[in-house]
Amino acid sequence: MSTSLTAAASYTNLPPRSPICVEPYGSIPRAPEPLIAEIEMLREAYESTVGPVDGENVVAVMTPHMDWHRGAPVYAQFSHLLHQLPRPDVIVMLGVAHRSARSGFVYAADRRYATPLGVVELEQVIYHSLSTCPVPLWSNADLHN
Repeated sequence: MSTSLTAAASYTNLPPRSPICVEPYGSIPRAPEPLIAEIEMLREAYESTVGPVDGENVVAVMTPHMDWHRGAPVYAQFSHLLHQLPRPDVIVMLGVAHRSARSGFVYAADRRYATPLGVVELEQVIYHSLSTCPVPLWSNADLHN
């Protein structure tokens, strides 16, 4: 295991990372019920902007990372699309580093994420396979804060 992955292992037993974009600091409802209601309302409002999808041919779906209110139409279309597809086995979340990284790529520390809809667990096999990546990787969870 790479040095950076070994260092990240200290995060393993920590509680899930708390969301910083929920009320009162952010624009996403903290409780699941109002968030689900808002997602459903938006999904129905933008339903006509997404056509039918043949789920057998979909291998990946991607949506950008942006402020909830500015991104609502995109998130609504994404939600509508997901409702047409089989439940995925794995979800890969790509985020941004709000601060500069030293070099190479940064990956999230080995830590779960709390959301208003529940905790996002970390897929351990995929996460630990990063140690064999030929591109320099290092972990610094603070880059996203």
